Amino acid sequence: MPQRRYYRFVAVVSLTLLGSSLVLGWSLSTSQRGNEDLETTEQPQYTDPLETVDNWDLPYKTVNSTTRAEVPSIGESTTPKVYLVSACPDPSAELTYECMATLDDLFTDKKIGHLRYLWITFKNQLTYGQIYFDPIGDRERVTEALDNPSCNLTDENDVRWDLYDECHADSFARHFHFTRMCLNPEYYKRRYYYWFSDAWDPENKGEFISRFDRRLSWIDSLPLEQRATQLNDLWEETLESRWIVNECEQFNVETILIDPTRDQELFEKLRSAGRLLKVNDRIGVGHEIRESLQALAARFGEAWAVITHEGSSAWRTYRAEQYPWIQTNRKLFDHDANREAKLFNGVEIVVELAESGLDFDWDYLVSHICTDQKDTDSINCQTAINALRAKLDPIEEDKLLVLGQIEQKSIELGVYDQTSIIEP
Repeated sequence: MPQRRYYRFVAVVSLTLLGSSLVLGWSLSTSQRGNEDLETTEQPQYTDPLETVDNWDLPYKTVNSTTRAEVPSIGESTTPKVYLVSACPDPSAELTYECMATLDDLFTDKKIGHLRYLWITFKNQLTYGQIYFDPIGDRERVTEALDNPSCNLTDENDVRWDLYDECHADSFARHFHFTRMCLNPEYYKRRYYYWFSDAWDPENKGEFISRFDRRLSWIDSLPLEQRATQLNDLWEETLESRWIVNECEQFNVETILIDPTRDQELFEKLRSAGRLLKVNDRIGVGHEIRESLQALAARFGEAWAVITHEGSSAWRTYRAEQYPWIQTNRKLFDHDANREAKLFNGVEIVVELAESGLDFDWDYLVSHICTDQKDTDSINCQTAINALRAKLDPIEEDKLLVLGQIEQKSIELGVYDQTSIIEP
């Protein structure tokens, strides 16, 4: 480890061990970290990469309006933090037993999905650990479902969320992720090397510097109380791909993946179901297999797949009617959304999540609204809250209540009248 990095590391670790305040860390990492579910080289990126959820026991009927009593109350943030810097001092070095054990503890329980959705709490959340718990059994359950006449869908618009258990929606989702992560381990290795390869840095006198060191320099510029969390997030981001590669190496991957030649009968059944759902089969067989697994998981109600699978226009319309918060969440994190828009959509989504019976991280939501700074933002949260309160109709009691809760939380977090730090 370069000497300047080592001393910077020691200073921040000392800060961590002293238990410094970590209030805004998770919020600030949103723009830095993309979809935590990494894509293989062969698979195209989603137009709007969304995120995670697993078996959600949500009613798939339109819900009634929220009353004041149903609006979730503000509680303590439950965002888990695991400090990797002490267990893995140099993420570019060979991983020690202590480091691997810490990574196992972190990623085994880490939720699958994009940070833009991880702030919402779902029932039976799909985790990285579940992907590698029993991939052979998941493949067997996928086979069983494809052999079950009850799991046959009628057309591309068919939705059978009532068959979640009978048709093993969770196994379709887990096998999709196992295939995506283990089919091309070289992709994840390249993601790791990406962090430590030198790149031209025009802001540093035109010198070459690794992306890892550049992020460290940015962390050094943050207020002291925010550095520990940002440092841990950087370590987690760089080590995640190494953990995925290591997990895949524990299995005879070729015998678990669905092979078009060796598993011809199983493949043809999956292909037939995928084509019924209009899965794109022009990119390649590997892509067709993954997308078919995901499409079936969505139609049988697995929550991650429900959010990420775009499907037909009828499917998207149905999904939007049942869970309007999915679209609102996209607007909440839209890259061009200013403070006023984020606040409005933040109020909307709290009401919609309450209607669906879902809990969420208040700290993360309010920090995003009040500190995610855009060039077009000329107002702080206090001004935006007062302006929206004046616009709301007095009969919109649920929204006014949520607005008051956002105001209260922003004051508690110390972001009521401040603007944000812009990431490099």
